[in-house]
This record gives sequence, C-alpha cells and structure tokens, in this order.
Amino acid sequence: MRSALTALMVVVLTGCAHQSVEVNVTATTGFEKPIGMPANPRVGFVGHLSASSNVVIIQLVREAFQNQIKVDEVVVARNHSLEPTALLKIAEIRGMAARVTILRGQPGPDDEVVLPSRKLQEAAEALPLVKTDT
Repeated sequence: MRSALTALMVVVLTGCAHQSVEVNVTATTGFEKPIGMPANPRVGFVGHLSASSNVVIIQLVREAFQNQIKVDEVVVARNHSLEPTALLKIAEIRGMAARVTILRGQPGPDDEVVLPSRKLQEAAEALPLVKTDT
C-alpha cells in the first residue's frame, strides 16, 4: 500500500512539474518604453554651482552608467525648455557624482545633463566661451 501511494505521488507531482503555460508575447500595453534609444540620453542633473570657478558637480542617474559615460566625454546641460545652457567636459567620476568643467555657457541649478545628439552639441558649441583667469 505504501509503495502504491508513493508511486501515485510521484506520478501526480511529475505531471504538475511538466505543465506548460502559454504566454502571449505579442500583447502590448500603453506603458511600454518606445523602441530605440532617446536622441539625448540623460546623464544627471547639475548640483553644486560655484560662481568663482568653471567647475560644476553633476548628480548622476543610473542611466548614465548604462550609457557608459567616461572621463573626458562632452555632455550638455539644458534647461526645462530643452535649450542648451552649457557645454561641459567630464573631469572625474566618483560614485553617483561627476566633476565637470564648463567649456561654454553657464548651467543653471537643476539643469538636466545629457549625452548630446549632433544637433544639440552644435547648439551648445554656439554658446559663449567661459572666461578663465589663467
């Protein structure tokens, strides 16, 4: 009796383990991300501004690491109207912050920092040069 019960349990459990479930992978919802990469992937936001220096601290977002930002890479700060405010060059990355040098323009507090498309970079390169004391 015991061996019959054990055999029956094995058959039942084996049958449960092999059930297949069909999944409809073509179903879509209205909340999916659009296909492809954005033209200007977000790197972070302007943090600490120093009026006497051309160095700015950027608070990085997780997407910055997915886009594999690097030291010496050029990024653009832009305002809420998506107009470029500054052309920046990454000098150092530490954890979730980056120290950048302002090449052109003047970023505002809480400006978004992005990897620029060609069009955005050209617009940022038209901004006035930063004056240095050296």
